[in-house]
Amino acid sequence: MSDREVLGELLDQCALVGMRDADSYRVAKQLRPDHSAIFQTIDDAVLLDADWSAPKANRIGVTLAADPAPFPADDYLRVMAMVIDGLAGRTDAEIELIPHMADPDGGGVDEQLHQSIAQRLQRPVASHPIERCRPSAQRLAECRWVVTTRFHPVVFGLLSGASVLPIGLGRYGLSRMDGALRNWGWGSGVVPFGALWDPQTGEATSVLPFVLDELLASEDTERQRLELERPGRLAAAAHWWDRVAAVLEQNASVPEAADQPAT
Repeated sequence: MSDREVLGELLDQCALVGMRDADSYRVAKQLRPDHSAIFQTIDDAVLLDADWSAPKANRIGVTLAADPAPFPADDYLRVMAMVIDGLAGRTDAEIELIPHMADPDGGGVDEQLHQSIAQRLQRPVASHPIERCRPSAQRLAECRWVVTTRFHPVVFGLLSGASVLPIGLGRYGLSRMDGALRNWGWGSGVVPFGALWDPQTGEATSVLPFVLDELLASEDTERQRLELERPGRLAAAAHWWDRVAAVLEQNASVPEAADQPAT
């Protein structure tokens, strides 16, 4: 049985389906166009109890995925250091490395990658250990800019009104980040790492200065729009879970079928 067939059967069993990104939503609707309860939803992490309207420090919050695949690790570190230093040089902002994922037993993962990137940065940097979700999200919420190759920092940055630079690595990451942006009305806003990377030299391409200049040029208008959209996005997320609760309550009220006698 193919993956599409399995997914189609799963959709048939669902009274309600929420998809966080446009790609997943499109596939689900292609497979089951007559399903009446497939929706594109905002990520439920927006309901985390953080102060999304907290005052912004002149700070760049950075979260980098530990696995750079499909790109060479050394080139990944080199180019991302150029991105971060380039933005810090234009803004005179502090740099704060905020890990998002770690091994539950031994730590590491993002932390180790952040230690490596800190050694390459030309400007001062504060590097944090992995924290629980709320304090980690709050750190990002208080940053004026967010640079990340991970999904949830994009979600938190948009919700807090930061100016976000999402850099996608593989197809999966690009799709998820694009979904997060589209939930706020922006399409095609993810920068592919491949557009910033010269495979011949391992350095950043000439695209990088234009990306950073555009990020800064649109900062004020984007922040104003995000702050205006925030109440509606939070209400939409809460409404989705009200819908989930209603479906569960409806199903719970249906009596189970009596056991059939053995034959």
